[in-house]
Amino acid sequence: MTDFLNIPLYKPFVETLAAGGIIHPTPIQEKVIPLALEGKSIFFESETGTGKTLAFLLPLFTRLMQDEKKTIAPRILILSPTVELASQIKEAAAQLQGSGPQYFRTLLCVGGSSLKRQIEGLKEKPAVIIGTPARISDLIGLKKLKLQEITAVVIDEADRQLARESRDALQTVLATLPQDVQALACSATFNGKNIELLNGFLRRSSAAELPECLSIAHTGVLQNSIEHWALFSERRNKADTLRALIHALDNTSVHSAKKMLIFTAPAQEVETLAQKLQHKKIDAVPLYGKLEGSERKQIIARFRSGKTRILITSDLSARGLDIADIDYIVQMQLSKDADVFIHRAGRTGRAGKKGVNIVIGDEYELRILQALEKKLGITVYPKILTGGKIQSPSETA
Repeated sequence: MTDFLNIPLYKPFVETLAAGGIIHPTPIQEKVIPLALEGKSIFFESETGTGKTLAFLLPLFTRLMQDEKKTIAPRILILSPTVELASQIKEAAAQLQGSGPQYFRTLLCVGGSSLKRQIEGLKEKPAVIIGTPARISDLIGLKKLKLQEITAVVIDEADRQLARESRDALQTVLATLPQDVQALACSATFNGKNIELLNGFLRRSSAAELPECLSIAHTGVLQNSIEHWALFSERRNKADTLRALIHALDNTSVHSAKKMLIFTAPAQEVETLAQKLQHKKIDAVPLYGKLEGSERKQIIARFRSGKTRILITSDLSARGLDIADIDYIVQMQLSKDADVFIHRAGRTGRAGKKGVNIVIGDEYELRILQALEKKLGITVYPKILTGGKIQSPSETA
């Protein structure tokens, strides 16, 4: 197995990783880092929790350290779809930044924080800008941020940034970059349309300019780290089935005191479902779009620390939610879209840990699940709730 010492990275970065117990690159890091160190543009597809952030930070920061042209303008731009994700990238960058020289500064530019303070931060000539497209676009419009010296751009969670409601800001920012910029785009899923859009925004047309496209198969993590369960429930009884599931897990010492993330749809159902569980004395907290930024941060912080054990959300509200130790995912409604299934299920079973993805579905949804099972190459285990326990049908036969 390769370790980071065998990859020509900036040595202090490797020492920082080793001090944190990180010795071996993940599969996607093994694929991406050598190519990125050569200055190649790459679109890479890999599930959350597989080391995507270090896959782009390590090679780009190493190239920055090796560059003899020590300009006082930003050199690396990292774009993220949400404040939470951008903040998490900033934290990872800060750990590496401590190993770098004094001039190696990073700056976080996101909405919900003081614009004036960010403008002041730009006066300190950071080498790396991490932010959301909307705020970066604002700073460009105010003529406070110039990106002519950018040598590399990262588009994190590219599928989200290319969504119809957010792509305009991304396009505005990418249009201001040098045409020969090294571009790294990563996402849990990529499709042909998004690749075409991104190449258009980056003004790449000839075959020589097109980025390499890499992938770590979706099914790897879904197969190896996550166990998939199916629970039948009529639609009208789903809240009661969920309540019974939570009690059954709590009654099993192996499963008790674990974190659970519940997906429901439509988004308006998030608060309703939380109220139903709270009425039954189950401490479940809703995460939904109408929350103030500070309240959202507080809810996520409590869930991350374990003070809140059960969080209910929608696909939209879960954007930017990156918590490594979620034990259970519960899908209250099942989408036909395999990418949605991957995004939800992939929030458990991260960083080598095991997790369980549970679908509570009616007859129609369980037929959809059978199709997804075949398409994704996973095994789904049917479960039933009986006598306050979770059992396989064969155990009750």
